[in-house]
Amino acid sequence: NTRNGFRHICASCEQNFLLHQTPACKFCGITCPNAEENSVWICSNCRELQPFFNEGRSLFQMQGTGQAIVHALKYKDGLFLKFDFLTLLEKYFSSYKGFLENSLLIPVPLYFWREYKRGYNQSAYLAHWLAKWSGSRVNACLKRRKPTRTQTELNKEDRKRNVKNAFSLSLKASINANEKYILVDDVFTTGATLNACAKVLKEAGAKWVGVFTFGHG
Repeated sequence: NTRNGFRHICASCEQNFLLHQTPACKFCGITCPNAEENSVWICSNCRELQPFFNEGRSLFQMQGTGQAIVHALKYKDGLFLKFDFLTLLEKYFSSYKGFLENSLLIPVPLYFWREYKRGYNQSAYLAHWLAKWSGSRVNACLKRRKPTRTQTELNKEDRKRNVKNAFSLSLKASINANEKYILVDDVFTTGATLNACAKVLKEAGAKWVGVFTFGHG
């Protein structure tokens, strides 16, 4: 179906996206319908998280079509969805190009054995798609030092413990304090994984770290 601009998302499914709009949380990008426009708002989860990252954006809630396409990308070899992800960005989120421009996009890494079994890291593909769309660059400067349990199985506190000290800079990687770094992942849930990655970058000398996720929830 190309009449609505997508290749794999029909017009009916397009209506089932729960897209995030402003005003939104400064850190995770979730919509806050009761906040004043142009005000700085931080959701209760991010206040508790105390992020090491400076700012964030998220495209849609993990329900309906948003959840379906993230699961297809993550579990069903859904790399064929590249065109539709780019179409979604251009159609609804063109204002986010400014957030991504002139940045280094850092995919959240998988442990090498999990990536081998899956065949790819979906966050790396998303980072490259975002780079193509925004004219930014990808820098895979993080590695996952140890295997961790899947975060979907864990509560908030266990998620933090699960990813504590799980990440480090890749061999020979270096951080330039003058660069703008943006972590890219498929889903923001509690933010524990992204925060652990941001902590590594900040401790290595990064002054500004952002996050960009497609799903939230």
